[in-house]
Amino acid sequence: MKTLPYGPGESQVADLYLPEASTPPVVCLLHGGFWRLPHGRDQMDGMAADLARRGFAVLNIEYRRIGEARVGWKEIASDVRASLTLVSEVASSRYAVVGHSAGGQLALACAGPDASLVVSLAGVTDLEEAARTNMGAGAAQSLLGGGPAQFPDRYADASPIRRLPRGARAVLIHGTLDDAVPVSLSRDYASAARALGDPVSLIEIEAGGHMDFLDPGSPACAKLRECLEVLRPG
Repeated sequence: MKTLPYGPGESQVADLYLPEASTPPVVCLLHGGFWRLPHGRDQMDGMAADLARRGFAVLNIEYRRIGEARVGWKEIASDVRASLTLVSEVASSRYAVVGHSAGGQLALACAGPDASLVVSLAGVTDLEEAARTNMGAGAAQSLLGGGPAQFPDRYADASPIRRLPRGARAVLIHGTLDDAVPVSLSRDYASAARALGDPVSLIEIEAGGHMDFLDPGSPACAKLRECLEVLRPG
């Protein structure tokens, strides 16, 4: 594993895990934590190492977070988009962007059309709903500087469900007992995406919780690995 910079800041880095394969498919990981410090990419270390052992190259991405000076949605989105250019370091044309919780919002909102697959793991797919229910103790309001009535344009730009159709393949995986980000968010996103013709799959993990995705041995991570097999040469 080595750490690569994609910008000048301390948080503008990603850890690259390389397997033995010469041209492996790439998985870009975006951690959660409601976009706030102190939560960081170390949350995804176990998943990154597990995927690398299974033959994937992995970029475990850090980004600036709320709590750092002058950081909000624009800065975080800019970091994520810049970090994805590191895929070229691995010289592979097939890659997935996988995000957990707040990282799911970032994956759906920031991944470009060249990504082979986007996977939201218990993602915050509707920021207006997150604000309405005060999810994460006001996390959406902190990200966007206020509520939807104050900043409707910001919510329209950042909320994945408002950015539909994406026109690209996405998979949403969500535990039915998630008490941090309700499974209803993924259900609503999947329904809205399908109505607009987007290729979207929803996988529900029966009795699964929010943090199950951080355990490589969990049924939730097993489902993720099944989805990522589409990246391998067929």
